[in-house]
Amino acid sequence: MDFLCRGRGAFRARCGSREDTPDTEVVVIGNGPAGLAVSAFLSGIHPYYDSLRGHPDDEVHRRLTRLEQSSLIDQDLSWYEQKMMEQADRAMGYLYDTLARPSIDAGIHRPSALRWVADASRAVPHVVLGATAPGGSWSTHDPEYPSTTVLLNSRWWLYLSAVCSIFPATQWQPGWRIRRAPARGTVGRSGQIESWTDLFSEQPASVVAAYMREYPRRVGISARVRSGTTVTKLEKTPSGMWRVSGVQAASGRPFTLLTRRVVLATGLMQQRMLEVDGEEGNARIVYTMQQLKQKMGEITDPTAPSVSSSPSPSSSSPPVIVVGDGISAADAVLFCMERGLRVMHVMRKNEHELRRSAARLRSRFSASLYPEYYNVFELMQGRQQHALYERRVAVRVEKIDVQRVMLRTRNGVKEESFSLLAACIGQRTTFDGVLPGGDQSSSPRFSFGRDYRAEEDPSLFCVGSAVGDHYVRFLVGGCMHVAQQIVAEHEGGRNLVLDTVDEDTVIPPQEAFLDGDDGLLEISC
Repeated sequence: MDFLCRGRGAFRARCGSREDTPDTEVVVIGNGPAGLAVSAFLSGIHPYYDSLRGHPDDEVHRRLTRLEQSSLIDQDLSWYEQKMMEQADRAMGYLYDTLARPSIDAGIHRPSALRWVADASRAVPHVVLGATAPGGSWSTHDPEYPSTTVLLNSRWWLYLSAVCSIFPATQWQPGWRIRRAPARGTVGRSGQIESWTDLFSEQPASVVAAYMREYPRRVGISARVRSGTTVTKLEKTPSGMWRVSGVQAASGRPFTLLTRRVVLATGLMQQRMLEVDGEEGNARIVYTMQQLKQKMGEITDPTAPSVSSSPSPSSSSPPVIVVGDGISAADAVLFCMERGLRVMHVMRKNEHELRRSAARLRSRFSASLYPEYYNVFELMQGRQQHALYERRVAVRVEKIDVQRVMLRTRNGVKEESFSLLAACIGQRTTFDGVLPGGDQSSSPRFSFGRDYRAEEDPSLFCVGSAVGDHYVRFLVGGCMHVAQQIVAEHEGGRNLVLDTVDEDTVIPPQEAFLDGDDGLLEISC
């Protein structure tokens, strides 16, 4: 039933219907990678561990082999959270990542250790609402320019396809050879990459956006995805339901849905501001890689040699000041240094805080696969030096005056000149439905724990970049964790299967990893 176009859900407020019966069990707000992944899991597409393919971690292999007949959706995986307590804030993203592409950070091609089964009888009724076309923020990226941040995501965007191998991402990558499914009802390794180096071919964001738009239809969830719907309000009813209100873009008609649970997959779409005097209206301040690219032509000579051939900085022009200590800041640093420009990197964290955050970033991006990022993280910690790079730690921007910036340091205020200032301090959600008074600058009303569930209300979840899972590579595991909790509750509060076998139980040793062309993935969707 299309309850966004007809029926009681669309006219509930006008008709005064009862508010103790939901229109659907779950509403997912956001149709980007996170929202689509949640929908696939809730549609009954569940992953199983394939012990024949194995896992590089012996403990993970032993535990998952003992429960191989149960899907990961049905297993109690808290043991992995304890195992990864110090390495990851939310461990399920890492577990899924190592299962989907074992040993990838070591630069080794191992086939996925997952097999997939689709069981429509276990689907949880839900709807996915999104203002854009499927893909969310991917539709807003510069379609032609593969910035380093977009490239980083592009390298891993095929992880979304791991939710169901029926639609391998390689179908959208020119030059990759694809083997057809051997028979109806089963899917072979049709997405297997023939040349591992092709995985890192640079593709513009438009290719990724096209894949995202096609994904719902190919995996069979298009009937659940309602694009062109903007959610304007989210509130709790006296009966304990969530009332989700919004507007349909095409018709301008309002809609209202009642649901038991809500999953926020809205992402972070709005750039944060420095919020200091002199910032507003300053044409030399940029916030995105696209803006930095556009402004860079105004201060660089296209005939000048690159940093690789001329690493000596020019003292005739002031540096580009990059503010921030995350991946977007690293992106800006790389972009400038590759063009032979001096960079002054301003970070608010002190040395101790910076070591912890940089170490966490370095753990996600191995030196073998991402040497450029790894080197920037080393520069940020002061473990490497470069003629074009200067760092300022425990410093914050206090005021901006045209091409000068006042920096607050421990020793007072210091003035610096700049050619461009890149404020790479993160993004915030444009969805203000859970913020008090509708003020987007206020603190969120809800906080989300390691299980992605709101500490203040167990019927509210949040996945994706809004809770720190910024890359498709890691967010799918978080979506699986949310689906695991929702499926268990929907099926009457069923207990997850616990690995209770004695640790001394002998599990046959792993054989060598199967070649990527061997074996079948049994999928009935």
